[in-house]
Amino acid sequence: MKNKNIAIDGSGKAFIESGDLGDPGEGQLQVKMEKSQISVGTEMMGVMPRRKNPNPAAAPMRPGYSISGTVIKTGTGVDGFSEGDRVMTMGAGNATHALYSNVNQNLTLKMPAAVSFEEGAYVALALTAMQAVRRLDPEFGKTYIIAGLGLVGQLSAQILSAAGCAAVGLDISAFRNGIADNNGIDLTVSSLTDESSKKDIFALANGDGVDGGIICFGGDGTETLKSIYNLMITPPDSHRFGPIVVVGGCVFNNLMLAAALGNVDIRSAARTGPGYKDDSWERGRDYPKGWVRWDTQRNMRYFSSLLVKKRMNVTSLTTHTFKLDDAPNVYDGLADGSLKDSLGIFFEP
Repeated sequence: MKNKNIAIDGSGKAFIESGDLGDPGEGQLQVKMEKSQISVGTEMMGVMPRRKNPNPAAAPMRPGYSISGTVIKTGTGVDGFSEGDRVMTMGAGNATHALYSNVNQNLTLKMPAAVSFEEGAYVALALTAMQAVRRLDPEFGKTYIIAGLGLVGQLSAQILSAAGCAAVGLDISAFRNGIADNNGIDLTVSSLTDESSKKDIFALANGDGVDGGIICFGGDGTETLKSIYNLMITPPDSHRFGPIVVVGGCVFNNLMLAAALGNVDIRSAARTGPGYKDDSWERGRDYPKGWVRWDTQRNMRYFSSLLVKKRMNVTSLTTHTFKLDDAPNVYDGLADGSLKDSLGIFFEP
């Protein structure tokens, strides 16, 4: 089948690549793309180093990993899917920004009629947020800080709200804070250290302090981690406790543990849940529920149910939709900052 996809050359420039797509393999489905979401943070981490240090000999990158579309063919060993099914699907290297993709069946879910293609294409980042919240292990009624209100932060706040928790969103962008406010987040602030913000945070937390947080951005997270720690509930012995989850690609410099952080747990959250990147699982093998309660496929089902029940509003996060052929200008705009006030960005055929 004739296909075209977005690729990034050795200088970090996007171009449209044409080629042939073979039949789906064992445990795979062939999907015609309707919406393909840009994961700005992840994709630009690949684009920007190439722009700073061009290498014409570098192999092209093929970005994208979260799409929705229609099944047009199934491979051997596929169960539960038929031609014409509307699906959400994900997976780096498979669910790329392309007209057609061969994707693995356990990373694919049939969408109910109530779920739109746009909603379904949020699947990878929604599951990334869901895995971060699961790692947080929140309790209803508690208060948590979400540091960084990009897509993963926005989605994490919505999931925490659905779980009965209070969320404080931190971002220096008034645009992002405004979107979170419109979606009903309990509080947004642009700083965790100014006295007015701290007063508002403690008021939300009944004067006690927060119970933990999720850090959802890249770069140096040292001061943010310290600020969240300083806002956490302080027991009489001064040894704070509670979880801080790191889902963004941030680093911490000169970070002291043990007594310096009391009994605070620093937890990493990776990807979308168990199973992703296990090829045999992705193509159809299951994990026993008694051992792995929430693998990536079961997280997908729960995300779909939240959409159907209107417990999440992902379309409110969409700011731009472009044609696939517009990719060179889109990546230029992301690289030079001219694509302003952007959050949820999609390609379509």
